[in-house]
Amino acid sequence: MDSKPLSLRLPSETRSWLQRFSRGRATLSGMAARLLEEARRRTLFPGISFADTPKGRRATIEGSNTLVATVWQYQQTTHADAIALTDHFGWALQQSIAAITYASAFPDEIAADAADLPSLALSTHPSNPSSPTDSDSDPAPSIRISHPFSSLIEAAKEARLNAHAPYSRFKVGAALLGKGWKLFKGCNVENLSYGLTVCAERNAIFQALASGVSQFEAIAIVADTRHPISPCGACRQVMAEFGNFRILSATLSGEVFESTVDALLPRSRTGILDLD
Repeated sequence: MDSKPLSLRLPSETRSWLQRFSRGRATLSGMAARLLEEARRRTLFPGISFADTPKGRRATIEGSNTLVATVWQYQQTTHADAIALTDHFGWALQQSIAAITYASAFPDEIAADAADLPSLALSTHPSNPSSPTDSDSDPAPSIRISHPFSSLIEAAKEARLNAHAPYSRFKVGAALLGKGWKLFKGCNVENLSYGLTVCAERNAIFQALASGVSQFEAIAIVADTRHPISPCGACRQVMAEFGNFRILSATLSGEVFESTVDALLPRSRTGILDLD
């Protein structure tokens, strides 16, 4: 990593703390640089923290002592996505997404951490898999992680197969993840009178509402197109009624476009209810 000198004035208490903290680990400037870099990464990857181990400071899941490398190793074995990781480790969804995206951003670091797992004496979540102890087993040379919402995208692909599109032949599937990890599927249903056609996204949302679920984490939309499609204006407005959640549009070939409700429909409620 390229570096350039930077002069900082620190309060005496901060400098004294930094001297005590860096003792036996690194130089004063080296530890200051390390902590600043950690702060930068925590900002970029909410849900990630750092902890001391016998092998140095390592990336962990915030609120636990679980290493990102442990999560990655489990993901490599089970091919779990963020939804499955959340269920397994008992975290918030954002923490699982953070672990996956952090491992993708720093593959060499995580692969090296995984190689040291037997000697990194950090306690883990009770449901975590045991750290490998076979000295002959080597970690994968590179990070290979599926999309954080791969299972949601697969569910949308399955829903697409049930689409009723005899006129346009354009089939769309949607899978909606509600609070509490409840899954709702929808597909587009056409009608000879085209104005009566209902999109896959709205069908999934209506099913969720009929089941008493009105808070959503993410929705995946899949169509057989060259590039990911974007929800129509009507679907965007219906989505906006229920908050700002993730939108993942994917093709059958695997290309994924990620956005949010607010990004696709900014200021959706501004002015509408301002009648005074």
